[in-house]
Amino acid sequence: MVAAPVIVLLYDYIFISRSLKDSVRRRLFFYVVLAASWIIPVTQILLTRKMISVDLQIIDPLKYALTQPGVILYYLKLSIWPSPLVMDYNWPTADSITDVFPAGFVILSMLVLTGWGLIRRRWFGFVGAWFFFILAPSSSFVPTAQNLHVHRMYLSLAAIIVPVVAVGKHLLQKMLAGRLDNRRLGVVGAGFVLVITAILGSLTYERNKAYQSAYALWSDNVENRPESKIAHFNFGLILDEEGKVEQAKAEYEHAIRIDPNYFDVRTNLGIIFANQGNLDRARNEFEHEIRINPNHIEARYNLGNVFLAQGDPVKATAEYEYAIGIQPGRTKSNLEAYINSHINLGAVLTQQGRPDKA
Repeated sequence: MVAAPVIVLLYDYIFISRSLKDSVRRRLFFYVVLAASWIIPVTQILLTRKMISVDLQIIDPLKYALTQPGVILYYLKLSIWPSPLVMDYNWPTADSITDVFPAGFVILSMLVLTGWGLIRRRWFGFVGAWFFFILAPSSSFVPTAQNLHVHRMYLSLAAIIVPVVAVGKHLLQKMLAGRLDNRRLGVVGAGFVLVITAILGSLTYERNKAYQSAYALWSDNVENRPESKIAHFNFGLILDEEGKVEQAKAEYEHAIRIDPNYFDVRTNLGIIFANQGNLDRARNEFEHEIRINPNHIEARYNLGNVFLAQGDPVKATAEYEYAIGIQPGRTKSNLEAYINSHINLGAVLTQQGRPDKA
């Protein structure tokens, strides 16, 4: 949507009009109407500016930009051979400009070639602009929650497929020119298409197996991208729900080894230890989580439960009071922890002979 007005203008400039000025003169109203579509993303940005400011505080825009050359090359690799495809890649963030090479050099060369092609009004200039302009909003300086997500490539993929098909057809005609008539040449071309379709179709069939269940989806992610903390966490959740507690615990611990500050995992791991009677280990998990995020309602509530189980109602009361002083938001787990903190606090105060405060 954001790139559409620019892409259409460049198409007119390179393939139809005599100059950029001529394109604007002949179809100015059309471009203005297309540009009006920018109202939607601008409105979304204004409405979510608080969330964006949080992302900017968590992820440095420059580091995010330095990370993207490697990400874009990986997108291109998946465009040619789409495997493995997973839900989360946990792509590492580049810390310095030295982490960019050689991917940065390749992407810079592509950008220079694109710019030269636009100046010279060549087809590859348009293809490069088509690819980069569509990808730019999510793969430039504006950080998002994840460094890499394959759905960002869906629209830009057309800029890869069209020239590949066109160049492939041209090479096939050139190699077989004079050897085959047009009918037989068409049969050979159709054969190539069928072979490629069969190969990609088999990959699609294998990929779709992962969507048969949540278990299959996240176990596949763990197998193909073991460095993904989110994959281990979500696979642990599935195992936990199925009652496979020890396996779930192993997945949670693996996620923590990848990122010791991944506090959501520590909540679930602490609950497992608490249910197994290992209150000291559960307490360590919840206290570690609170050091990372002091306003985590679930951690406060669960730590209060641990203190209560250890016979320390004073510390339990302090944790429950802290929990109910935090805005719970709309997350179901936070709301439950908020409500249960009120209930448990009332019960503790009643046992302490303070029913008026309960």
